[in-house]
Amino acid sequence: MSLSRYLFVLSLLFFSQNLCAAPSIYTIEGKFEAVFPSQPKLEGEYNTENSQTRLYYSIDELNKTFYYAGISSLIGMGKTDDVINIFIKGFIASKAKTMNGSVSFQDIKKQGSDYQAKFTIELKLDGISMRSQSTVIYHNGYLYQWSVLSDVNSIGISNSSNVFNNYIKYFRVK
Repeated sequence: MSLSRYLFVLSLLFFSQNLCAAPSIYTIEGKFEAVFPSQPKLEGEYNTENSQTRLYYSIDELNKTFYYAGISSLIGMGKTDDVINIFIKGFIASKAKTMNGSVSFQDIKKQGSDYQAKFTIELKLDGISMRSQSTVIYHNGYLYQWSVLSDVNSIGISNSSNVFNNYIKYFRVK
């Protein structure tokens, strides 16, 4: 095989490792939309004293990127700005603790009657440095979340920051 043909084959292999099926927008429970590499599956339902949560996930196995989303209903809590803000901050801290990670970025804003937060959690999973990029929207008593988790050292389109920044515009409450 000639050197030019060999380099061509290598470049095809390299670029094919960085490509995946085009992610699509999926609707969760008819309530919100987010981008996933395939139809998200219900991971489980969790109840606490103040919320009921259902989590969904989809995995881009080629790029080793994990997409997940959830919907939480708030139970027995006031819906004042202070309570909602405290709930979102607690949600972010709890998520970081559950993942054995730490929050490296957090931004919470009120938009009209809704709140939106963006945050980043850094963690280690099986000795590999990982990053979870997330957003949540509080709307009418529900907290909607969408997140992307990948290896910190991944490059190109599979990097969680790139995936998150490219697809956050499609995350919306219906």
